Amino acid sequence: MRDRGVAPLAIIAIVVISVVVVGVGYFLFVAKPAPGGLGDNQQGGGPGGGTTTSTTTTPTTTATTTTTTTPTTTTTPTTTTTTTTTTYGDEGEETEIPMCPGATEFSIPSEMKSGLGIPTDAACEGYTTSADAEDVMDWYKGQMGDWALMSENTSSNPDQLGVTIYTQYYRKDDNGAFIFAMNNPQMGGTIFGVVTGSWSLVQGCGGGGPSGGQPGEGEQFPGIGSGPITFTMFPMNVNDFTRVTPLGLLNPTSGHTFPTDHGGLVFANPNTYPPPYDVRAPAAGIITSIEYNLYDWPAGSGQTGQYNDYGVRIYHTNTFYSILGHISELSDSILQQAGTLTPGGSKQVNISVQAGDIIGKCGGRPNAQTALSWWVVDENINLTGFIHPENYSERAIHIAHFIDYCEENMRTIIADRLYNEITGVKRTAEPLDGKIDFDQPGKLVGNWFHETTDNTIMDWDRYLAFVYDPYDPTKIRISVGGILNVSGTGKVYQVVGNSPDPAEVSIESGMVVYRLTGTPEWGEESVTSTIIVQLVDNERVKVEGFNGHPSDPQFTSNAQYYVR
Repeated sequence: MRDRGVAPLAIIAIVVISVVVVGVGYFLFVAKPAPGGLGDNQQGGGPGGGTTTSTTTTPTTTATTTTTTTPTTTTTPTTTTTTTTTTYGDEGEETEIPMCPGATEFSIPSEMKSGLGIPTDAACEGYTTSADAEDVMDWYKGQMGDWALMSENTSSNPDQLGVTIYTQYYRKDDNGAFIFAMNNPQMGGTIFGVVTGSWSLVQGCGGGGPSGGQPGEGEQFPGIGSGPITFTMFPMNVNDFTRVTPLGLLNPTSGHTFPTDHGGLVFANPNTYPPPYDVRAPAAGIITSIEYNLYDWPAGSGQTGQYNDYGVRIYHTNTFYSILGHISELSDSILQQAGTLTPGGSKQVNISVQAGDIIGKCGGRPNAQTALSWWVVDENINLTGFIHPENYSERAIHIAHFIDYCEENMRTIIADRLYNEITGVKRTAEPLDGKIDFDQPGKLVGNWFHETTDNTIMDWDRYLAFVYDPYDPTKIRISVGGILNVSGTGKVYQVVGNSPDPAEVSIESGMVVYRLTGTPEWGEESVTSTIIVQLVDNERVKVEGFNGHPSDPQFTSNAQYYVR
C-alpha cells in the first residue's frame, strides 16, 4: 500500500486531465522539444545533464533571456537555459529552479491553472516528458539544493484509472516553488510544471499546500488569524433540520465502511422538491474551493436524468475550516464569483463571506440525500487513534465535530437532536461528538485495510472495521467492505451477545468467532452471518466470512488478510 495524499488533489487530477485531453490538438502545436531526459535514462542536473533554470521572486517587473549551448560531444545532451528574473523591491534577487532534462515545453491552459489553484500572478512553466511522474518528482528532490522541502503529496482517484498527481512545496527565505507532476494515460508520459513566486503566493497552489506551522506563522490568508472559532449560528435554519448526526456513522454501501469523519443536519423533509432549505455560512471566512458533481437520480425519486451536488470549503481562520457537503444549488452571487465549474472537479476560489450569508439551497433530493454534511477541521488538534495516519486523508487527524465549537444554546439544541431515528436511541455518552479513530496497537479494534488495497483513501470496498455504534458506544459494530462473504445488504452488523470486545482481542486470543445479525437501521435483524478472525501479528489479521451461523467455523482457503 502507498499513501495517496489528500482528497482535494484527487479531484484536481480529474479537472486537469480533462483539460489536457480536450486540448490535445492545442498541445501538438505549442510543444517545443529539448533533447535528453529521464525517459532516456539521462541523469541530468550536473555536467552533461540538460537543465533549464527559472528565477523568480515577488513580482514587480519581469525580464526573460534565453541562451542555447551546442554540445561538443555526442554524449552531452543539448543544454537549453531559460532565466526569468523578477525584481523584489529594490533588490533584483535571483534564485534558480532546474528543469528536468529531456522535457518538452508545454503551454499550460488557463483552465488547468485554475484547476490546480495557481494564482494568475505567479510565474508558471509547463512541460511534458516521457519519464514517469514519480521519477520526475524524485529528480527534483535531488536537485533543489538549499531549497527546503516543506510538504509533498500524492493523490489519485478511482474514477480516473492511471491518473496520479504529485506535488511538492519548496521554500527558500521568502521565496516559494510549487512543483506538480501527473501521469497522463490518455496521451502517455507525464505533464509537470514549476510555479514560482513569494512563499505566501505559492503555498496556496494545489488545493492549499502546507498549513504553515504554529498558529500565526505562514498564514495563507492574512487578516483572518489562526486557531478555532465559536459558531453562533447553524448553516441551516434551526427549523429546517430535525436531527443531528455524530461522528462515526457506518454505511459501507455509500463509502462509509470506516466511521464517517463528519456530522450532519438531517432535513425536516428530505423528499420535498425543489430544494427548499437555505444554506448559510456558519461563520465569516473565505470560500477557498467548490466541488461540483453530477449524480443520477435514483429509482423512486420521481425524477430523471442527473442532479447537481456541491461541496464548499470555508476557511474561518488559517488553521480552522468547515466543509458543507450536499448543497443542491449555489446562490447566484457565489456562482457569479466562482465562474465556470466543471462536473467531477474542484475549483479553487477566493470568495469572502460573512456569518449568515446565503450560499445556496439544500434538500430536494428524494431517495438520494437526507442531510447537509458539515465537516469541521481544526489543525490545532491531532487524533491519536490511527496507527498509520499516513494511510488517511491529510485532514483526517484534525477532524472534529461542530458541537465542540458551538455556543451553549446551539449545543443544547444539538444534544436534544442527537438520536437514531430508527431505534430512538439518543447519544448521551461523552464526548457527545462521537469518535472515528479506534485503533489500538496489538488489538483487533479499529480500521483494517485488505492487503491488496492500493488506494487507502478511496478503496472502501477493501475496508473492514471493528468499532462501536455511534449512538450507543457500548454496542459492538462490525462494518464490512465488499470482499468478505457475508449476508445482507447494509454490511453493518451487530454481535450476538455483544462479545468479545474487539478492544480485548489480541494475538493471545487465538481464533475468535463473531456471530452476527444485521442492524435495525437496515431492517436486517433477521440476516445472519459469521466472521472468524485471528491476529497473526500486531498489524495483520486473518479473516473469513460465512453466511448464517455454522456450528464450528474454521479457516479455509477463502480466508483474507487485512493490515493496518
